[in-house]
Amino acid sequence: AEWIRHAVGTVVAGPAGAAEERLEGAWPPADGQRVEGAEAYEALASLGYGYGPAFRGLRALWRAGDEMFAEVRLASEPDAFGIHPALLDAALHPLPSDDMKVPFSWSGVRLHSVGASALRVRLTPLGGGAVRLVAFDGAGVPVVSVDELRLQPMSREQLGSAVAGDPLFEVRWVDVPVPAVSGVVPDGVVVEYVEPGGDVRTVVAGALESVQRFLAVSADDEDARLAVITRGGITEQADPATAAVWGLLRSAQTEHPGRILAVDTAEGTDRETAVALAVASGEPQVSVVGGRLAVPRLAPVAADAVSVREWGPGGTVLVTGAGGALGGLVARHLVAEYGVRHLLLVGRRGIEGSRELVADLESAGASVSFAACDVADREGLTAALAGVAVEHPLTAVIHAAGVLDDGVVTALTPERLDTVMRPKVEGARLLDELTRDAELSAFVLFSSAAGVMGTAGQGNYAAANAYVDAL
Repeated sequence: AEWIRHAVGTVVAGPAGAAEERLEGAWPPADGQRVEGAEAYEALASLGYGYGPAFRGLRALWRAGDEMFAEVRLASEPDAFGIHPALLDAALHPLPSDDMKVPFSWSGVRLHSVGASALRVRLTPLGGGAVRLVAFDGAGVPVVSVDELRLQPMSREQLGSAVAGDPLFEVRWVDVPVPAVSGVVPDGVVVEYVEPGGDVRTVVAGALESVQRFLAVSADDEDARLAVITRGGITEQADPATAAVWGLLRSAQTEHPGRILAVDTAEGTDRETAVALAVASGEPQVSVVGGRLAVPRLAPVAADAVSVREWGPGGTVLVTGAGGALGGLVARHLVAEYGVRHLLLVGRRGIEGSRELVADLESAGASVSFAACDVADREGLTAALAGVAVEHPLTAVIHAAGVLDDGVVTALTPERLDTVMRPKVEGARLLDELTRDAELSAFVLFSSAAGVMGTAGQGNYAAANAYVDAL
């Protein structure tokens, strides 16, 4: 989509001595009439303003003639802002309106002092829908002033148009021109091979060792490059272990741009030619199959390709990671939005720490069972599944368990790989294996953009999520 300019402004040097005078006299003004402010945010919500707790800063409001006087306060510390955005925004909440308006133009904005957590605000109408704003701290010291602020009406349709078209993206492999190469691996390129199959954590640990060894040996040679060759059909139904290696490599590429190549080939492809093509392409991730060169790109998913899942109220839905924020959100969402009435929650720490969640779900009409087990423990997970009531059989599985142990690729160890991969990878594999005979309507695995984008400092997490995507 084309870029939309929302604002343009100019910063100029202010004249010397332009600071406002101190607030003098009684506060609030002696002739000010108190305006009931308790319902202010309800009225604003009816117009379409959805203010969360941090932005509900209006504490008191008075009217004197055409002027409005208000006290506003932050719900938190002002941190390092000159003036906290929520505090400045709250200073505008007293402005009367019978429809939705947004700030359109600001003129003569001056910041006189910093660090305020509360303001005494004076709003003076200038005619034509404009207003002047002056705000002081509790000691009467000027904080911010605006010579003229103009508001402009905006419909709900206009407000929603900016986000209504946001697409969902997926990875697609697209062909690119095949460069002419000699078939010889260029000088300075170190080649490592990863064979398909095998235990995923062992395979990823081996790839990590190769990356770390290369980075250590070539620390003084920025032109040296490592090409990791896999044979897992990464563009189609990828071998999950190979996909996990690619997740790790993507994070390593983010941390060390231009130093590492990921190359996937097919059986029978000349590996030296594949590496030479990958280097010549200038792409960090390449698939070389049958003389074709393909690279990954993000592309929007067609709207009709996004399906809506129906959840039957009679079956049991298993949710892992129930002690975490994501698992709790999912469980509440299933009950509130889809009418799920039977839940089996699985978490390592047991019901302790999740009692509020269970109480909320039960008060919403759901029957909740809680199994305290490690989702990567076969015996414990088998016992948890055996506890599902016959009259409410298991109909859906949602795997939301996950653990973080962030660190750059040079600081990762096999143990840190295992910490992150065990719950997500081994848990997903066991859930798949142990529920294949169940009549499931949904088997949902939570993933992360880290596996696709290669987030820096999350090589282990990227590997785990790339595995989940392939599974």
